[in-house]
Amino acid sequence: MTETTPSSFELIIQLVDSLIWPVTIFAILFLFRKNFRETFSRLGSLKADGSGISMEFQSAIEEVTQLGQETGLLDVAKSSISINGRIKPKNPQLQLHELHMNIKDRLHKIASDNGMDPTGMTNTALFDAYKRTGILPQNKINFIKKLDELTSSRDSRISQGQVDHLRSLWNSAQI
Repeated sequence: MTETTPSSFELIIQLVDSLIWPVTIFAILFLFRKNFRETFSRLGSLKADGSGISMEFQSAIEEVTQLGQETGLLDVAKSSISINGRIKPKNPQLQLHELHMNIKDRLHKIASDNGMDPTGMTNTALFDAYKRTGILPQNKINFIKKLDELTSSRDSRISQGQVDHLRSLWNSAQI
């Protein structure tokens, strides 16, 4: 048997055939790097398990934004941000905790204004009392409950943009 050596042209074809997909993927990533960077910066946190990969915190923010818009609780655009005259702490987690405390204070004020004693009541107990007494409509309760859940997160990967967005939702809600 005689051994045939591939010609230079055949070697080039084999090389191109081997490199075409990696080069294509690299080119796509390079061309759309800004879009990928923006997308990954919004993720907040990823959860990978048997059901797949999910963007937990960011998708929850989008869900509460949609809930607020659908129910008419938001009276201004989502991009408006009010700080209520306070100096923002530098750490997003501290800002998130401060927002959580603002929600809790507002829940207690609503209870007090309606003749309830909120002392020692958790937010969950207040939500149940509001539902039972009709102090707040169910759509407002659902909106505040979602915000309360999000602001009680202990996720260290929460971004400043996500905190600003939640603050904007809370400040623009008609509660």
